[in-house]
Amino acid sequence: MILAWLTVWALAAPAAPAVAPTERLNAAGRAVVGEAAPWFAGWTPDGRVLNRTKVLSRPGKAHALVLFATWCKPCEVGLKALAGHRAELAKAGVTVTLVAVGEAPEVVQPWLAARALGEVPLLIDKFGAASQALAGQAGAEGGAGTLALPRTVVLAPDGTVKAIFGREGPDYIEALRATARP
Repeated sequence: MILAWLTVWALAAPAAPAVAPTERLNAAGRAVVGEAAPWFAGWTPDGRVLNRTKVLSRPGKAHALVLFATWCKPCEVGLKALAGHRAELAKAGVTVTLVAVGEAPEVVQPWLAARALGEVPLLIDKFGAASQALAGQAGAEGGAGTLALPRTVVLAPDGTVKAIFGREGPDYIEALRATARP
């Protein structure tokens, strides 16, 4: 009897949710796939200007701008994947620039170092202008003035937006690698 009850219960229980794949977007902020990337600029932790021109001047087949905040728990999924696959992304021709949204370098740098990302180029978007251009604002569920994070905007060497990713799933690294392919 107990076995029959357990069988019925197991069959009636909802299936475990599948892990969601990386969310692919056509547009975010002023970034639109297939169009020129919007202008963005910020500072490096040591106070130098880092902008669209300087990011695109780095050698590579694709330039991934990974927007994050230390308070954003979903952002950690993609950052953890990046930490473990930096060498293979570089080999594929994908350069990565982290974009810290609205936080000071003295907060962001130790947080990244603890996650093995301290050596990745970092743009400090202190006032949120770069983030607004690249990620835009969340929809009604996010509320007014809330940035939609996580967000990854991938640029071609000529400045065209190749891809935009929202939620980073288990296929995130492969999705980034694919942006470097012709």
